[in-house]
Amino acid sequence: GEDTSVGMWAFGTPTAQSPPYQEVIPFGPLDEPLNGQPRRKRLTDAAAAYQAMPAAGTPLFETILRANAEMQKRWRPDAVTLIVVLTDGHDRDSGYVMPKQEFLSKLNAARDPKKQLPIHSIAYGADADLPTLTELSKATGGVAAPSTDPADLASAMAKIFLAARRAQI
Repeated sequence: GEDTSVGMWAFGTPTAQSPPYQEVIPFGPLDEPLNGQPRRKRLTDAAAAYQAMPAAGTPLFETILRANAEMQKRWRPDAVTLIVVLTDGHDRDSGYVMPKQEFLSKLNAARDPKKQLPIHSIAYGADADLPTLTELSKATGGVAAPSTDPADLASAMAKIFLAARRAQI
């Protein structure tokens, strides 16, 4: 709905000094103008134009920890708050890499039991690590859905939004 607020981050580290993610679209209401266009249109355009950073590492776990911290601050009891991650599920080739168990421990320690904040994962690509993403999502009350190519991406996203809707009821 138009009362929905969203933002978009892209994660990757093209250099050793790069932060783990870049804010592509700042968080805010879908119908709010952003650089002369509704945020909804800017999101659609950004998603259509997305290209992975060449030779970039994937600081998946660090980016998720930071997204969790950011959305904990934005959490409201009268709204559904969630994180959706589109990834191959691999945390590698960056200065932010950490073992999965360390990541899960940090994520669990940072979560507030009074604030439901599921992390839903879309395991994208033929080599996606669906078991890791399933473990991450289950630990936060979210779901993971596989998507091996662009043709089934809409189906994976629908599964996630249906799960979020069921959790809200």
